[in-house]
Amino acid sequence: MAYPAEEDQLLINIVEHLKLPLTNISLKSEIANLIDIKSLADNSIRLIDGFVLGLNLAQNELKFEPVSISEVLGDAAHVLSKTAKIYDCNLNLKIEGKFAPVMSSKIEMQSALTLIGQTILESNLDRNTEVFISAYKSKDKIIAGVFTSGLKITNESLRRAIASAGQVRQGLPDFSHSPIAGIYTADLLLARLSSRLQVFHHDNLAGLAGNFIPSQQLSLV
Repeated sequence: MAYPAEEDQLLINIVEHLKLPLTNISLKSEIANLIDIKSLADNSIRLIDGFVLGLNLAQNELKFEPVSISEVLGDAAHVLSKTAKIYDCNLNLKIEGKFAPVMSSKIEMQSALTLIGQTILESNLDRNTEVFISAYKSKDKIIAGVFTSGLKITNESLRRAIASAGQVRQGLPDFSHSPIAGIYTADLLLARLSSRLQVFHHDNLAGLAGNFIPSQQLSLV
């Protein structure tokens, strides 16, 4: 009988194998200058990488380090800019103030936030919808995620959707027509970072985000 770690390793090997044809599509699309197809293939590769990352974190001890949320959001916004162009959305980076670094893992945090944005951008929003990858302070925490006027979902329905992620092409109720896999993987990664994916409302926008506790021992960045 396989132990959970062995089962995870088998799953990792399978999804890594599935990534190979997507990588070939991405490379050939770049050579042929098929930018949209390349971007879509890259999105799928990022989803696979995030899922593998989450499984690896479950097996290994996570090493925390000081992480700048502003820097992570900037990197995620850069990655998502091509996806936003494909779906005719206006992606904006909005950092409200200066934040102390958080003790976290930069790679995992960026992967989670990128997957959140990727799923929202792929969710049949109206053309020219304003989408914000944003962070703001809320009491003693930093809320970081992706916000838009097109999001209509509650925390309860979000958790139900994540719990039923095994269903084929399960989407977010009343919002997303894309698979729930990106949201499920983002939630998995955030859970490893001592956070959870939640619905937040800010500046008349709704968003999917995580909350992080800034380090009081580190200076503002």
